[in-house]
Amino acid sequence: REKTIIQEVQTPPPQQTIIVQQAAPVMAAPIVAAPDPGMAVLGLGLSAVNAIGEGMREARQENEIQQQKAELTKARVKEAELESRLRNLEYDQMARNYANVQAAQPAAPQ
Repeated sequence: REKTIIQEVQTPPPQQTIIVQQAAPVMAAPIVAAPDPGMAVLGLGLSAVNAIGEGMREARQENEIQQQKAELTKARVKEAELESRLRNLEYDQMARNYANVQAAQPAAPQ
């Protein structure tokens, strides 16, 4: 007697690519528990200076963003003006060509 053995071929599932976005590093003054009260005040002072620096950086970045938006708006306005000038030049050229074609045709006898 013969035995038939059926084997199923299993294909592995397709691999998925997982992209993990790493957080930006945060720079901050370390928090230090100091036995001396003067050292604790120094740590608070460093934290305050760090916070002021972050605020200044954020203000500068916001200013740069506003400048770039203004420059982009200015560039778009200039682009629209140039497109308008080009359309007018094309229209004038078509009108001149039409006038030249009309002038070159002989007058019809009456």
